[in-house]
Amino acid sequence: MMIDIISRWKERNPSNAQSLGFHEYDGVVNDLDIESIKKTIDEIEEDLNILKGITEPEDKLEKFEYNLVKNELETELFFWRDDREYEKSPIPYIGPLFSIEGTYVSRSFASRDERIKAIIKIQEKAPQMFEQARINMITPLAKAKLMMSINFLEGLRNYFNDKLIEFVSKTNNDELLEKWSDVNEICVNAMMSFTSALKEKYLPEATDEFALGEEKFCEMLEKTEGVSLTAAQLLEIGENALNRDYQDIVKLADENNTTVESITNEMMKDIPKPEELIMRTNESLDRTRDFLIEKDLVSLPSKEHCDVVDMPEYAKQFAFAAMNTPGPFEKEEAKEAYYYVNIPPPGTNEMELQQRMSFFNLAQLELVTIHEAWPGHYLQLLVNNKSKSDIAKMFARSTTLIEGWGLYTEKMIIDEGYDKLDLVKLRMAQLKASAMRAARFVSAVKMHCYGLQPQEAMTEIFMKKAFMTEAMARIEANRGTINPMYLNYTLGKEMIYKLREDYKKEKGDKFKLKEFHDEMLSFASPPIAVLRKMMLVNPGNKEDFL
Repeated sequence: MMIDIISRWKERNPSNAQSLGFHEYDGVVNDLDIESIKKTIDEIEEDLNILKGITEPEDKLEKFEYNLVKNELETELFFWRDDREYEKSPIPYIGPLFSIEGTYVSRSFASRDERIKAIIKIQEKAPQMFEQARINMITPLAKAKLMMSINFLEGLRNYFNDKLIEFVSKTNNDELLEKWSDVNEICVNAMMSFTSALKEKYLPEATDEFALGEEKFCEMLEKTEGVSLTAAQLLEIGENALNRDYQDIVKLADENNTTVESITNEMMKDIPKPEELIMRTNESLDRTRDFLIEKDLVSLPSKEHCDVVDMPEYAKQFAFAAMNTPGPFEKEEAKEAYYYVNIPPPGTNEMELQQRMSFFNLAQLELVTIHEAWPGHYLQLLVNNKSKSDIAKMFARSTTLIEGWGLYTEKMIIDEGYDKLDLVKLRMAQLKASAMRAARFVSAVKMHCYGLQPQEAMTEIFMKKAFMTEAMARIEANRGTINPMYLNYTLGKEMIYKLREDYKKEKGDKFKLKEFHDEMLSFASPPIAVLRKMMLVNPGNKEDFL
């Protein structure tokens, strides 16, 4: 029965299945018409009933897998039946197009021609997807989501027009090249038409309203991460974290007889040129990996490495850095992993160039590499992909654990003596990065549960408490209107530190930090509430998670 439930999950989620490495789903895009959505909801409810009819296993690993599947189905049902993002945003209809560059172009799991055929299938579906969006979306839509969708579409259009040809034109099959060219033109025209509709029809009547409300906000967190707390409890956790970071930032400056601004200004003197960024990032990869080996903080694979490359065009407005890793079931010949850094294009005006490159001052770049690669997401996903449990490889994908681990490692590695660069600058970079994530936590709760507006979040939280510039604070505040769960970085970090504290108490004198890290990563990335049951003799109740 479990096998059948998992097979149906893959059929419902072909893009996710494909990204995991199940290539029978190459090029498959599901319909999002109302009948298909209703069928999806009915099937998930039926599978949950089947699962609940199975006696929960006594074996610890089997119980772990049972709860992972149950959590995945409940999360899936929440998003389709209750959250209904497909009625509120164009993004679900754009999503399959992102995989073209991130998977089909970047990863050599099949011949070039076979991957081009899959790309054609996805692009052929685009006009239908956009038509389904027009039918399903209920106006007025949130302005922030519309603007993000428009920016995504324009970035994808540029990629399809200017960059994708570089991959496709290397085929020796002239007939296939001609077919792709025809389909690509139809796809781009459909994107342009949909973008125009978003600008001319939906944007004029868009609303600034975005808040989920306390009930939906807390339900989303409970369904996705197993964390059951009230908005007031969450706010207390977030404000405590933010105040702690704020005080530590001020204390660091005082201890060095200077100001936060002066340390920041010194950091801004160490900004690489755009053409140096990949080289500098590779240097930071070597330094951080060597330190982990030197201090023996976590087990490392001997061979794997990631390639530092420029950020895809369509994502440049939304991220400075990111990691693209292969799925756990990916073929050996398609194990490419990419560490994206956002290099400003030639012709960028001097002011914008300075602002964008300031993110990569060398102290902050070191923290980004720690978070994204060693020992952050890249190591985390390498180890996750080698889990003994195939179900864990598929369904242990908690955003709170994944992002919490990245943020945890930033602090942990410096606490353990990382000294490869100026320590004051490194610590300031770490504390400000932590404060920014804590500011997200507080802003998310206040904006979605207590009516705080983005302008207030920008000035009173991000600028005042996290020492951010107005431009960056505005971006972060607006991001929270679209992504209410961007509190998960700090939430995850706090939960990991509590897990470590409880694990250390149980181990006593036998506690070793490396063993904690290795055991934690070995279970992939399940919700921390589930992970506690695997790592602790006494995992406690929900009140003990934080």
